[in-house]
Amino acid sequence: MKRTFLLSFVFLVFGLVLVGCSPKVEDPTGPTLLELKADLALDKTANIDENIELPKYVMSVASSGVYNHTITWASSDSSVIAIGGLNKSATHYVTTVTQAAQVKTVTLTATIVLNNAPGEATKPFTVTIAALPLIDDDTTTTLDAKSATDGTAVEISGTISYVNEKGLFVHDQAGGLYIYLGKTHTYQIGSDVVVSGTKSTYSYSDNYMPQITNNPEPTITVGTNSGYNEMPENLTYAQIGEKTITDLAFFGTILTLRGVVETSTDYNTPYILRDYGASGFVGINKYVVTAATAQLADHVGDYVEIDLIVYDFYQPTTGDQYWRFLAIENTLEVKTPPVLSDADKVAQTKQELSADWANKVVNADITLPDTNAYGVTITWASNHVAISNSGIYTAPQDEDVTVTFIATIVTTSVTDTLTLTMTAKKAVSENELHIIINEVYGGGGNSGSTYKNDFVELYNPTDSAVDLSGWSLQYASGTGTFNAKVALTGSIAAHSYYLIQCAQGSGGTASLPTPDVTCDIAMSSSKAKVALANTATTVVNPTDSQVVDFVGIGEANLYEGTTGTTAAYDNTSSVTRINFMDSNDNRVDFEKTTPTPQNSAN
Repeated sequence: MKRTFLLSFVFLVFGLVLVGCSPKVEDPTGPTLLELKADLALDKTANIDENIELPKYVMSVASSGVYNHTITWASSDSSVIAIGGLNKSATHYVTTVTQAAQVKTVTLTATIVLNNAPGEATKPFTVTIAALPLIDDDTTTTLDAKSATDGTAVEISGTISYVNEKGLFVHDQAGGLYIYLGKTHTYQIGSDVVVSGTKSTYSYSDNYMPQITNNPEPTITVGTNSGYNEMPENLTYAQIGEKTITDLAFFGTILTLRGVVETSTDYNTPYILRDYGASGFVGINKYVVTAATAQLADHVGDYVEIDLIVYDFYQPTTGDQYWRFLAIENTLEVKTPPVLSDADKVAQTKQELSADWANKVVNADITLPDTNAYGVTITWASNHVAISNSGIYTAPQDEDVTVTFIATIVTTSVTDTLTLTMTAKKAVSENELHIIINEVYGGGGNSGSTYKNDFVELYNPTDSAVDLSGWSLQYASGTGTFNAKVALTGSIAAHSYYLIQCAQGSGGTASLPTPDVTCDIAMSSSKAKVALANTATTVVNPTDSQVVDFVGIGEANLYEGTTGTTAAYDNTSSVTRINFMDSNDNRVDFEKTTPTPQNSAN
């Protein structure tokens, strides 16, 4: 008797060790599912603030032997409790518990499968996850929240000062903080609110902004008068330029600024506001409300005054780094530009000419300006016939030529010169010519688009038709691998086009011209990679032997050349080669344009 009792005791202890709080079930014929369900339990189901382990087995002892009955688990919300793989001893599933600013409830469902007989049953457990501790219950300011470590639960009280489609700014007397909701909402400017959420820093790709994130979703309740009184600040462009991302108080600042409205080729920064007669500027982020965007579009080229709110800091790997703002609707007013001295006019003209013409690659006639908005007179002198004083291009026969220009700028009282260089591309022989990707458009069917489909347009600059049998057009996202391709058919005539119609969206009003081939590739409307290959072999890099042509668009991680990708396109623009130029440098060869799809009939 003692030995039998001891053996049962050993089995009991062994079972408890394996399954935590799930004891063995002893039955001469084996357990029932009801008994197994009754004995399955979790150590803790309330106020969980750390990762937990879930048993893989429930053990039973019967006259026929010892059985481990398998348990599988499912979580009703994997963003709160995610069930992973087994622990080192393979007895429990490891979980990842993510706390939020609020208490969360999750249902964990165990499915028990009998090992010694047919049958299975489920048992749910309701589990509550403790809220993250607030950094300061009642006195957290927006600046405190911006300064908090990412992942910290914060609670702020303030007044809604700005709303856009998927978020809003809340201001208190310490400044402003962006609340990203990730969905449309009905919150109104001027409402006093209390926001509880998790602080994060949005730093995807090339921008930087502290915010309260939407993962997990913040809660917004009615608050009391915060005492916030909107008084836009006045800073100069130079003062703005001195700010850095460590100046957390600057994020969310409301400013009144004057400048000239200009368009931008950057998809996320459709407009910039430039200091009149100077080089300083700020960007206007695309997430402005529709009314503000319409006002900016109506006043391109005008000198205006407008209220802006500091949104993020833009820091691309190449090009200018600058602050970006959201434009506040119904605050734009056209103003009379300040009077510039002749010296200022000349200085600004030199900056603009350098930006537009320095190091330009030329393979066709160009139009050199003889005056500008400041009323100066500009004359040009070239040192080489490859590009004449008037901009006429004559292709060098043997190699590219560096042409030096001297621009003479004249005002009433000041005369000055600017020296800059351009490159005249050599004539391309027939055996160097090849089929090129001439235009790419990824905004088809999106909001505001004209065309219903994305498309890629090829062009044959040679004097002979080219058979495309066996060729492929391949696509990859901005930072992804090439995982989509379409086989090309037929041929492309000399000096003719070939239109590839890609996926259709729900928007757009116009169909493309009759395509030469169709596919279901859904292209990004901001950044992408497109390769033309003379085989079906998947492309990896622009230098692969099968690659005939390659284009990196926007913030793509691969491209032809050394200077970078093309400009980003969007729902209403494409990227197009400049005069069919192919210097194997995407940034040089392409420009952002209005989509103009052409097929083999052209």
